[in-house]
Amino acid sequence: MRRCSWDGGNIAAEIQNNAITVTYIRGINLIASDVDGVRTYYLYNAHGDVVNLTDSSATAIKSYDYDAFGVERNIASGDANPFRYCVEYYDKETNTYYLRARNYDPTTGRFLSKDTVHARLKNIFDPYGDYQGTQLTGGVYVDWTEGQYVVNDPLSLNLYTYSQNNPIMYSDPNGNWIHILIGAAIGFAVGGAISAVTQYVMTGKIDIGQTLIAAGTGALSGGLAATGVVLIGQIAGNTLLGAASSFGNQLYMNKGDIKKTNVTDILISAFLGGVGGALGGAGGGSTHLDSLSNQLFKRVGNAVKNQSGNALKKEITNAVSYYLKNSLKQNATIMYNVLKSYIPTVVKGGTDWIDKLFSSNEA
Repeated sequence: MRRCSWDGGNIAAEIQNNAITVTYIRGINLIASDVDGVRTYYLYNAHGDVVNLTDSSATAIKSYDYDAFGVERNIASGDANPFRYCVEYYDKETNTYYLRARNYDPTTGRFLSKDTVHARLKNIFDPYGDYQGTQLTGGVYVDWTEGQYVVNDPLSLNLYTYSQNNPIMYSDPNGNWIHILIGAAIGFAVGGAISAVTQYVMTGKIDIGQTLIAAGTGALSGGLAATGVVLIGQIAGNTLLGAASSFGNQLYMNKGDIKKTNVTDILISAFLGGVGGALGGAGGGSTHLDSLSNQLFKRVGNAVKNQSGNALKKEITNAVSYYLKNSLKQNATIMYNVLKSYIPTVVKGGTDWIDKLFSSNEA
């Protein structure tokens, strides 16, 4: 039986009878494969399709030709190379391409299953009715008000289409992470800023190491706040982050001496983290943000592949502007949730400062 070893979303090796039979070498893209010590290199066209295989002396040993949707025109029955159209994995038994979330059939130009990026929406053709069970997907949304989405792209209503029915210009990568990156950036800035201000008020100086630990913890907390994790997940996650932050900070300040660790401080930080997670509420991620992130990722990726110069700059600018415009409300909610989660930390810092003032006056 053949198995595959994965590196993230990519196949790194093939294993048969508990022995590695094929290894794949990757950089920005798939570079080469090693089969029984024989190395084969991959060459691509502008669309990102594998068009030639070469040996170590740069001699072409196999060529590929496809139609627009990926149907191979010169199939060789003995060809064992699985990476072909869009350098994706081709399954010879089903004659489909494995695109991680779904399988794609090039002969019909359709996926075999529905798009995984979807939202429960009201029916846009009956805005006054309650159709929360209706599932629309992958579209270009031009408005978002109280759960009512307005779809501007009819092709997005077909859950099986590949690359908007325009595979010459587009491919179908995946990326539902941009709002999480935004949440992490907000958490990084807020966590670092609160730590720096607290240190300065309490000691009159700022330690870069302590600030970076707090900023890193804030980034993880902010990223968590931008996911779709429910309230209990936010509480548990931030409890662990609070404990880890305190432990890491103590190790840093004590120069790695674990014996000086103050368990009480760790427990207090864990409690404050949990309270902060509760105040921040459930994760602010949604299928709407997933869809917008996916669209931005696709637009930028296809622009980089197919355009250059001013046209490339214009398309990237338009894609980013569209994302920011249509995700503003929910990303603002994520920011608000991140800020709320820091209330316990700010309150503790304030009480520590007041305690210091009283101690100084008594002295």
